[in-house]
Amino acid sequence: MPKHLTLIESTYELGRPSGNLPTEEQFDPYGGDLDAQCAWRNFGGLDLQKAFERFCDNPGCYQEDFMFMGGSAFEFYLPVLVKYLKEIVPEDETDDCEAWILGCALEIQLDEGKTSFSNITEERIRQSCRVVRKRFGDFHLPEENKQRILEQWAKVEALCSDR
Repeated sequence: MPKHLTLIESTYELGRPSGNLPTEEQFDPYGGDLDAQCAWRNFGGLDLQKAFERFCDNPGCYQEDFMFMGGSAFEFYLPVLVKYLKEIVPEDETDDCEAWILGCALEIQLDEGKTSFSNITEERIRQSCRVVRKRFGDFHLPEENKQRILEQWAKVEALCSDR
């Protein structure tokens, strides 16, 4: 794990989603999406624990992968984001810990309307909204960063409620 991140007591179990690892087609269901193919190269074939470790190695590099992977792959790997948001604390609390971009990724996935997510996935997303509201509201972030993060996650919460 990079020096600027600390894992707090691990309480969120990644679990084992039902079904097999997502296929390349599930990462890029429309074929030829370069961003989805990049997500496949970064996460394809990884179980949840390995995906979490990869994500934590360089969250700034991998955060956008969650915007572009197909809905089935996103649903499979969502526990990685939930665990990250619940358990990672930046060493410097002025860092937003990728919270805004991850909120954007969730907004894109929900707003696309192409994928129908399970009730479990939608509850994980709502849980993530609550986590961000609590944790990032407490961080000593510059006020503009805090507002940007909380506003983004309010959008996610609204989209989840509309489904």
